Amino acid sequence: MKGVAVLCYHHVAVDPDPSEHDCGASTHSSESCEANHPAHTHSSIQSIHGHFVNLNPQSRSDNAPSIALTAAPASNPPASHPCCYNKRDTPIFWDVAVHKHQSSKPTSSALDSSAPDLIIPNIQQMPSGGDALVLDTDHSDWVVKSPDTASTNTFSFRTRILKSGDDAQAAMRKYFTWLLAAYPSDTDWIICIGDMCIETKSKEE
Repeated sequence: MKGVAVLCYHHVAVDPDPSEHDCGASTHSSESCEANHPAHTHSSIQSIHGHFVNLNPQSRSDNAPSIALTAAPASNPPASHPCCYNKRDTPIFWDVAVHKHQSSKPTSSALDSSAPDLIIPNIQQMPSGGDALVLDTDHSDWVVKSPDTASTNTFSFRTRILKSGDDAQAAMRKYFTWLLAAYPSDTDWIICIGDMCIETKSKEE
């Protein structure tokens, strides 16, 4: 399945890792440590929601006009070689649940549906810079390849258009009204619009 997807998320502030500010000195004052290693709050994405329109149906089984996507942190992520990436850029992996719609117009949350039609595990959030999402089951070279964590299906997404502020709110009202209702105080949504490809394989393959 190939088409266009609209993904949304918002950052959640998390406390900094104390080990990042460890001076390594046996004795020092808190003031001097703070001066040399200023504390800063990291931001994290707790979930990603998406709306995907299949523009190239290949079979009847793929012929749903649109698909709802919900990504949660991977339950069994692959290991990575720690010497190959910065500690602050720890690899991020998602398990993506796929729910097929019978209508091309999104009207309800995939979270209200029954079991998903498909779950694609361990999709890597690639280091893209900024807020633009790049997601892929084709992992970076420093991710350990293992049959226990590999997916038989393939998934890729590349952001082409990034929206924030009022533009993001307008897209949220069009595609993700249930999220606005669930989180009425959140106004810092990020919208990523881009190309998505999902290829499924049967277990026999």
